[in-house]
Amino acid sequence: MSFVMLCLYFGLYYVSNSAPFLFIKVELSSNAVLHQMRRDQVTDMCRANNVLGRKRRVLTPNDLKHLVVDEYHELIYCYVPKVACTNWKRVMMVLTGRGKYSDPMEIPANVAHVSSNLKTLNQYSIPEINHRLKNFMKFLFVREPFERLVSAYRNKFTQKYNTSFHKRYGTKIIRRQRKNATQEALLNGSDVKFEEFVAYLIDPHTQKEEPFNEHWQNSFFSLPPMPYPL
Repeated sequence: MSFVMLCLYFGLYYVSNSAPFLFIKVELSSNAVLHQMRRDQVTDMCRANNVLGRKRRVLTPNDLKHLVVDEYHELIYCYVPKVACTNWKRVMMVLTGRGKYSDPMEIPANVAHVSSNLKTLNQYSIPEINHRLKNFMKFLFVREPFERLVSAYRNKFTQKYNTSFHKRYGTKIIRRQRKNATQEALLNGSDVKFEEFVAYLIDPHTQKEEPFNEHWQNSFFSLPPMPYPL
């Protein structure tokens, strides 16, 4: 499946210099204006908060682990957990040719999350990283924050197969938020209520103990401080 077909498949727009796609350029013009307005707003907010004037810290490999690279199409996708990242990793697998699939929806979800199936920016040398950040098109998606939070709860605490999350986070949440919890609940952590989950997140002690898990961490933590504009 070509890049153009993938864009159309997922309802995206694609700019082409060839005649068959001239009509898409007309569709894109209003979006281009909107995107520029958004870039200007980000720049204005950064300037107002003196972000642009601050000394940038050196990026670490951990900062770049969410940036998926497509060499052929010169794309960098910053994935944010619980923002359709499974489907977009599937798309990137098709675009990069890493795998036997031509239809993204044929790729099993667990395969899409195998790290070796996609190349991330932290696997490159510093000159290679700078070149790609400067020259490749970079994109990401965000989601309404409360909807994303509900999605994280449903996926990690209401599905029986997510026992690792139940053990690591569920038991901790129940221990802290539930009065008179049963021994079974304290041991398994498999029946966390949504209000308990929210109370755990807004408890100031939570982040003092450890950083939020990436599935409910603020979206901007997935995107490192960029030396080049998006």
